[in-house]
Amino acid sequence: MPPIIVSIYHKPHEGKFLFGLYARKGVLVPEPESDNLIMEHEFYDITATVEIADPFEWPVPVESDANLGNKLQWYLEDYPYEKDFTSERMGGHVIEALRGWGKEAFQALFQSEDAIDLFNYIYSQGPSDSQWVEICSDNSYILSWPWEALTDAHERMIGHRIAIERKFCPPGLETIPEKQVIYRD
Repeated sequence: MPPIIVSIYHKPHEGKFLFGLYARKGVLVPEPESDNLIMEHEFYDITATVEIADPFEWPVPVESDANLGNKLQWYLEDYPYEKDFTSERMGGHVIEALRGWGKEAFQALFQSEDAIDLFNYIYSQGPSDSQWVEICSDNSYILSWPWEALTDAHERMIGHRIAIERKFCPPGLETIPEKQVIYRD
């Protein structure tokens, strides 16, 4: 099966977190005058530029100063060892906030019918070596976001079924190869 890669690419902008969504589908073609196969990529721009909220500023609904930036680390590192009622309640609120950010970010990125159809297709295929979502940015802060928490309208978290790959890349789509040799005799 030819690869289908859904790319969420960061478009650097002063003071805003702007992103685009495109898909690239691999097509195998023979290289002229050789035994090599070439993977040529077809590109499909799916979503216009959208703004996504910083997940680390997303409020956790229990304390006035609580946000995912200061509670997600607690949840991942300390929560597994704290088994009291207060910790259980706070853990639930952290997951609720994570899902809230994930739903809002998903809705912004996958707003068109084509984007939803593409997501549903790769989701229905399950875990695969030939389909994944890649996060492309030249900013390590963006790459550290909890992209696995993207959540569709059916409450499906993308990271439970689709591989997420973070990729450091300069701004612009010109960094993606149009052809790639995948077989040598």
